[in-house]
Amino acid sequence: MEKKNYHVLSLLRKCSQEGLINTRQMGKGFSCVLAWMTALNIPDAKEKVTLHMAQAKQEGWLNLNFDQTQLTIPNGSKVEM
Repeated sequence: MEKKNYHVLSLLRKCSQEGLINTRQMGKGFSCVLAWMTALNIPDAKEKVTLHMAQAKQEGWLNLNFDQTQLTIPNGSKVEM
């Protein structure tokens, strides 16, 4: 699983570096992942996604002001963090 995580983060990093995905789009993507993860009730997913978001913020490919506590799912309900 860690190898898969590495590949996903490497892909996101490269897309950001090449300008294919900007920080706003990255935030929307993380929002979708958080919404799906909450809906599917996946164990340990919140912790892993939170770690990935921290790394993305640290490396500059996720806006530092991105606040996962303010996320809403497309149906309007809040994401539980």
